[in-house]
Amino acid sequence: MSQKIHLSIFPLLILCISHVIPTTPGLCSRCIQRGEVYCPMFDRCGILPFCIKWINKILNCPDTRNASAVYDDEFTRQKMMPLSAAAYSDNPLPCLKKIFSNSKLIGTYSVECSYSTDSIPQIIISWIAYFLDSIRWVEYNPRPIVFSECFAYIGVDEVEKRIFMGFRGSEGILQLLEQMLTYHRGSRPFYNNGKIYEYFYNAFHLLWVGGLEHGIRRILANRTDDYELWITGLSLGGALASVTSSYIAKLNLFPPSRIKLVTFGQPRVADYDHAAWHDATFPYSFRVINSRDPIPHVPPKIGPIPLFHHGTEIWYPKEMWPLSNYKVCSEADGDYCSNQILLYNIIDHIYYFGIDVGEFGKNECQ
Repeated sequence: MSQKIHLSIFPLLILCISHVIPTTPGLCSRCIQRGEVYCPMFDRCGILPFCIKWINKILNCPDTRNASAVYDDEFTRQKMMPLSAAAYSDNPLPCLKKIFSNSKLIGTYSVECSYSTDSIPQIIISWIAYFLDSIRWVEYNPRPIVFSECFAYIGVDEVEKRIFMGFRGSEGILQLLEQMLTYHRGSRPFYNNGKIYEYFYNAFHLLWVGGLEHGIRRILANRTDDYELWITGLSLGGALASVTSSYIAKLNLFPPSRIKLVTFGQPRVADYDHAAWHDATFPYSFRVINSRDPIPHVPPKIGPIPLFHHGTEIWYPKEMWPLSNYKVCSEADGDYCSNQILLYNIIDHIYYFGIDVGEFGKNECQ
């Protein structure tokens, strides 16, 4: 009996001890570069007995997180969330005026992200065709599944020297459904820096050629010396904000060192190589996640298109009221923050900082 008790508490003792083991700087990265895995419980390389979780991606190593930028709850709550909400209004200016009294609206951009509406049988046929194509029985040329709209705005405060861009998130279950069901349709290369999930790439491209590129080039011209560029969005809007910031940096339209990218409930956008490029390019990049929000966990990390989150995850595990606890996660897309959640709640995707973001924006941020 005594022996059984000792055996049952041994794993708990191991877990408790692991919390006081110091982390050797740079060891995690060195382990992975040598082709091994890293055990954070014991601060050792290799697969060890009683090690519950391992790290096998360099971006998940704590020593690779960018320490030059510090997350600011008040800034995110008072500035970036309302800027994100403003995208849910066809006229974002009233929201912008509440954030910066001298705000000017440069332009709004709205495009159709899809081209047709499919029935449920057509959706099922789409997936069957995909699997038949994967075993080379048929050649599959997919069509979009549902109609959806993508929207963005550009604003500026010439006094505070802030340029801001907001992107509207998914509206309704059908647009979310489309993003999930088109997961198998592929990805597009982002120059030589990884690949972007096709749905988000296509949505961005339609906005880009639909006037967004012209608006961005016009507002950013001759405003790079002492201005900051803030980019934000919720859900699909977060994905579009991410892709847009990548193109702005890659095309040398604005210095990444003066870009602040903060997204809310952002789904996975691109693959590991693109995430690595993103993290090396943008010092200030935060993905805010509310408790059990399911959307940051799709598309999955494994499957026909392995995707991976970029940036630093900020996870509010319980609530998002003022002074609520949050965690600055040491892994880009690992198992120690929101990925440990097994039961999700879609309400946590709608509400951020206790506010229905979409309705808040439609009601002029009041």
